[in-house]
Amino acid sequence: MRMQVSVQKLPKSKIELTCEIPAVDFDNYFDKAVENLAKNLEIKGFRKGYVPKEMAKTYLSQKDILEEAANLAVNDTCLKVLEENKIEAVDSPRIEILKLAPQNPLIYKATVSVLADIKLPDYKKIAQNINSKNKKDFDKKTKVEEKEIDDSLAWLQKSRAKYITVNREARVGDNVKLKIKYQKSKIDEPEEHEGILGSGYFLPDFERNFIGMKAGEKKNFSQRIPLGHINKELAGETLDFEVELNLVQEVELPKLGDEFARSLAPLDSKHLTGWRNLQNLEALKQSIKEGIKTEKEEKEKQRNRQELMDEISKESEMEIPDILVERRIGEDLHRLKDSVEGSGMNFEDYLKNIKKTNDDLKKELRSHAENQVKISLILLKIAKAEGIEASDEEVKEKVNEYLKRFSGIADTKKIDPDHLKLYYEDVIRNEKVFQLLETYTN
Repeated sequence: MRMQVSVQKLPKSKIELTCEIPAVDFDNYFDKAVENLAKNLEIKGFRKGYVPKEMAKTYLSQKDILEEAANLAVNDTCLKVLEENKIEAVDSPRIEILKLAPQNPLIYKATVSVLADIKLPDYKKIAQNINSKNKKDFDKKTKVEEKEIDDSLAWLQKSRAKYITVNREARVGDNVKLKIKYQKSKIDEPEEHEGILGSGYFLPDFERNFIGMKAGEKKNFSQRIPLGHINKELAGETLDFEVELNLVQEVELPKLGDEFARSLAPLDSKHLTGWRNLQNLEALKQSIKEGIKTEKEEKEKQRNRQELMDEISKESEMEIPDILVERRIGEDLHRLKDSVEGSGMNFEDYLKNIKKTNDDLKKELRSHAENQVKISLILLKIAKAEGIEASDEEVKEKVNEYLKRFSGIADTKKIDPDHLKLYYEDVIRNEKVFQLLETYTN
């Protein structure tokens, strides 16, 4: 096909292609369009789909034929033009038909956002300096103190506590269930709360009012709300409260010892390094220590990586395509909406509560989205410069691991396999880039 193409660079990382398909070639698409449209024609004396082409032309609208021919021609040629001109489009081309007439050339314009040229700094030297600097403090920052082990033990101990209902007055250390109603509450029914007295669940000054109460008792009192309270509308005000205590439970903690450690196995907790045979308390402490150290090391690794990207990004020169930023804002907004609705709250009510609109949130998310897109483009540029790729085997393994989380075929039908594949290609490639950057030290 003797196709004429002109390429023009536009601002904001966009490319405009003007493509002209000669009349003789466009006639072929015209004939194909007639064939396609004729398949749906119903004419007396002919079976559907078997109407002769010349007869079909007399029944079909020329406008419909031309539009179908233009669609066929654009779909067949546009991506080829992008590939031939080595244009890396980051979105679908926006097509505008400039000339469309029978027995004439088809002329159309395709506008696409592209990955603009990125000028990277000496990322190896930056990595070398940052890695060497952070390595000096790595051991200090990942050291596990005895208090941290004791705090984790205490958390595990509380998680295995027994709650024994008692018929006596509530005191510090007890678990209580109560109903609270207060002046200015928008809720007619009392709010139900459960927490351990003295644990910080209730405000200290507030909980003093119902220490000493028994289950079934009610009490009215006034209380000033601290200025720093999370509810700014109530902060600093003095309100009238009505409290009804419904349950008092004594909290019985298990004794720390070898038996306690064995009772946890094979518990897989965030405080432990995994499933292991905990024979005694010392083994439990060692497991906790290893778990905390692993968490600290991972935190330091991520902090180091963030510092690397911040510094490389600061010294890089690039023009970020708007389409990628908008796409990232949309993804972030979608995640926020899922999180809000997952907590049981309607997203529109959430917006009313924070006194913001969708557009307000998009503006707030823009800076973060631009930064994340910039980092993604930097990682991609480094990967290309270093010849780093994710192999088909690596991607397949990750995709299969992900799909194993789903219980049935019905669940997997909701997953876009191409999107999942591209996602893990990015994840694997980016991890390899970070691993390479981490090898550079003084």
